[in-house]
Amino acid sequence: MHKKIINYFKLVPRHVWVLVFIIAVGIFFRTYNFHDWLHFKGDSFRDAILVSHSIIDGPAFLPLLGPRAGGTQLHLGPIFYYFQYISGTIFQSTSPVVLAFPDLFLSIMAIPLFFLMLRRYFSKKISLILTAMLATCYMAVEYGRFAWNPNSTPFFTILFLYSLLKAYDSENNRQYAWLAISGGALAIASQLHFSAFLGLPIIFILFVILNWKKSKKIIFSWRSLLIFFGTIFVFYIPVIIFEVVTHGKNTFLFFDAVNGKSSNRGLWKNIVQETKMFSKYFLWIGAGVFEGKWWQELASKFLVFAGIAANLFLFKKETDEKKKRFLLLTFIFMLVYLVLYFLLAFEIEKSRFFLPLIIMPFILVGYLALLAGKTKFKKTSNFFIGIFIIALIFGNARSIMTWFSEMKESETERETSYKVLTEKDKSFWWTWGRFEKAADYMDESCQKNAVFFLMSKKTKDYDHSIEYALIQRNRNLAIELKDKFKEKYENYDRCYFYISLAKEILPDFVQQKKHDEPFFLGDMKITQWYPENALLSVSPANKDPEERDSLEKIIASKYPRLQWGDLFQ
Repeated sequence: MHKKIINYFKLVPRHVWVLVFIIAVGIFFRTYNFHDWLHFKGDSFRDAILVSHSIIDGPAFLPLLGPRAGGTQLHLGPIFYYFQYISGTIFQSTSPVVLAFPDLFLSIMAIPLFFLMLRRYFSKKISLILTAMLATCYMAVEYGRFAWNPNSTPFFTILFLYSLLKAYDSENNRQYAWLAISGGALAIASQLHFSAFLGLPIIFILFVILNWKKSKKIIFSWRSLLIFFGTIFVFYIPVIIFEVVTHGKNTFLFFDAVNGKSSNRGLWKNIVQETKMFSKYFLWIGAGVFEGKWWQELASKFLVFAGIAANLFLFKKETDEKKKRFLLLTFIFMLVYLVLYFLLAFEIEKSRFFLPLIIMPFILVGYLALLAGKTKFKKTSNFFIGIFIIALIFGNARSIMTWFSEMKESETERETSYKVLTEKDKSFWWTWGRFEKAADYMDESCQKNAVFFLMSKKTKDYDHSIEYALIQRNRNLAIELKDKFKEKYENYDRCYFYISLAKEILPDFVQQKKHDEPFFLGDMKITQWYPENALLSVSPANKDPEERDSLEKIIASKYPRLQWGDLFQ
């Protein structure tokens, strides 16, 4: 039996073991201390509150639309919320960790899927190297470690491209299965972020047109059209119902969003801004460097333009039809986003806009590596390309480890100096594990049934994060923040806490009153204080939840939000 097992493992090809190792490294980076270091604030809190109602009270509380596209009133499709609902229902939990499981899982699955896609064109060796670059990509790791609607865009973008290629390369009835997968991937990706909603359909149309001879066989039959668009229709049923019921309100918001985001600052300014954004974010994706030096940004610009040129050169020389389609699809992909982001040049200064493009720096590196191998100085070229790729992987891995080191240090040290590793320009790291510990301390220190806490100006963005942690710990505890009061909050009978950075000096209204010694959680400081007037008034009773508005009233509102339950009132 022992020998049979050994012989079985010997039959497994070597490249499979290498791929398993690469996936294992990617899993380690994405799951290490996942619970305690989970990013949870802002949009993550908003989404958790919304989805928790459906997990606790039933699917009738699921919305027909998803999150808003940033800076607009347009709402994307709701698939992100449905993923979170499925995860929460399976694990019977509304914990932010559970709600982040779908993004974590899909971030991991993107690694082997990317390898499969690469094998449509590249050799095993180059495919493994490029897959290793994605597995260790700092941006991919960061966005795979918390819940947010754009975070799974890379997986579904890869799935869309891969399944589209497979549909064109398959024979008999297999093409229909791949068309269904491609349509589903497009439908899901377009519900996760505005850039995928705009870009992927255009990519599909251009690919179909430029492969016209093959498209007539693959796409233009009643069965193919029904399967592809029928799959998209199924995933968009909630959005379609919303549009029918509200007479197309979200569609009008879509056109407002497009008009509002398009830039009219002039041709040259848009070109300069777009070039700056592509070099900046391709440098972050490729090398893990957020704020690069001039020569690093110059190298990033070279990668973009030289990589595209290599793509075109390889396409011209390629004779294999399947490989030509891969080259054509990646060129169309880059071209569409270059044109699209030219129009949105001053709206794309956020990394989420480059999540659909996260695989392209690696593919362009692959094209340059192939081109270098075709020169007269093959050995020298391969040597320098190899050094370049190792430097990129090392840069990303170093950024990840620095990020981990900073989060660990912030949990134990009262004052830490941080490097700028992200666009959020953080001066400190507070994550879910800290919020839970803060909630534990306040709940255990309070002998009353109500907690009131204030945040310092520097930390106020985390007030709802700690509020949610308190809710998770004790649902019977009344939790109140300053913004819920118009009266003097010190008049009520409850426990009072002030939360700040460890190095911050307590404000006078806490210093001058009786207070406990501060409790420290690394660079987080929690101080309980005791107002003199706390017993003068009885705590205000919680208001009974208002009745849900009628369907007609919701539809009549300027920006209606409908849940499934509203349709059956």
